[in-house]
This record gives sequence, C-alpha cells and structure tokens, in this order.
Amino acid sequence: MKYSRIILGVFLISVLFFACKKKNKETEAEIPVTTTGTVSQPVIYKVKTEEIAIPGLTITYEYKYDSQGRVVRINRSTGIYETFEWSPGKCIKTEFSTSYPDPREIVEFTLDSLGLCFSAARDSVFTYYKYDADGYKTWEIISGPNFESSYEILNGNVITTNSDVGNSTTEYFLDKNNTIGNLNKGMSFLGKQNKNLRKTITHIVSGPDWLTNFVYEFDSKNRVVKVIERVPQDSTIYKYTYYE
Repeated sequence: MKYSRIILGVFLISVLFFACKKKNKETEAEIPVTTTGTVSQPVIYKVKTEEIAIPGLTITYEYKYDSQGRVVRINRSTGIYETFEWSPGKCIKTEFSTSYPDPREIVEFTLDSLGLCFSAARDSVFTYYKYDADGYKTWEIISGPNFESSYEILNGNVITTNSDVGNSTTEYFLDKNNTIGNLNKGMSFLGKQNKNLRKTITHIVSGPDWLTNFVYEFDSKNRVVKVIERVPQDSTIYKYTYYE
C-alpha cells in the first residue's frame, strides 16, 4: 500500500498537473522570483523543489519556469525528467529518462480560450475536464476505464469528491492559504486549486470509512515548507522550497 501511494503521487504530478514550455530556449534567467497579480491579489511564490517521502522511498521534484511563470521542466531525483512545450491552444508534456534517449511518454493537452485544459491525450487514453465560471475543476472522466470524478466547490475549496471508487469530504484550515497549489507550480491550466489548506479528508468507500489528517509547517513568509499526511497505517511527508 505504501508504494502504491507514492506511485499514485508520481502519476498525479506527471499527468494531472502539467504546464507548458515556450518555443524559445529555456534559461535560468527565465525563472521568476514571484508572479504578482493585481493589487488585490497576493504574491504567488513559485515552488522550487518538492520532496515526497514514505518509509523506504523518497523522490524529489525540481521545477523550472519560463518568464510567464509556466513550468517548463520537472527533474526527478530518480533520473526521470519531463519537458513542457507551449503552443497556441496546446501543451505537450514529454517524459524522458537520463539513461534512455527516446521519450518514455508523451501527453498532449488541448486548451480552451481561457487557457484551461479541456482534454488530455496519452497514447489511446483520453481525459476530459469541465470547470465552473470561476475556473475551478468540477468534473473529469478518463476514457477506456471510464473513471469519472466530480467535485463540489465552496468558497474556493473542494469540499466533496464523488468518484467511481468512492467519495470523500474535506475540511480546511480557513485561516491558512494554500501555497503549494497549481498556480504555485506553474500549472494554472488545470484550473484553480483549493484556496486554503486541507485539514482532514474523510474517505467514504465500500468498506469502513477512513480519515486522512494533515499537519503543516511554515516559513517566515507563511509558505508551506512541510506537510505530514497521516493515514491509519502510515504517513507521507512532503517538503517544499521556493524561488526567492
């Protein structure tokens, strides 16, 4: 179970959370310190590294961005890396291994006029997405297995998830802002993510319900630097650094 959870985490990062690379050459100078919106919006700090650890296995992800704050490359400590290429209405993610020259996987995302992904193609598997008027993802379906999920949004947070394998409800720390979401990783094309940090998730499945708890540590700028995700049998620990 421990290893399946980390594999699932890898899949979600490499498939569900993609942004795209510009045509011009990537340079270190293109990495922004922060991206700031209007006066009423907070500073968006970009995640530099994300470490995911369970007992016996740790993987670190390093994020690189272009001048528009979009992720253009993710390096994994396992020797795998992903590149992202932007073009009008499209984003292509290609996964490589440092020990093998040919691409391991290619995913093509199609974007709407707002820059939101409404379909993703990986080999013969297609995923389709829908969003609400505020840009939050409310529905997705993976073709082939026809795995479907829907999301109920309240005050900028996903409070209920309904899927073919079970449902869940989520509580939040409403006084703590999320600094590790899609926008912080250059992945805004997948829609807005939870405004606040998760407190608990109650999983409602065919067997007994079970609970996931979250504990956070912050730096002096109130950015998340550590998350402990606790489930009944073990824990997953996430650590974050940011571009300053």
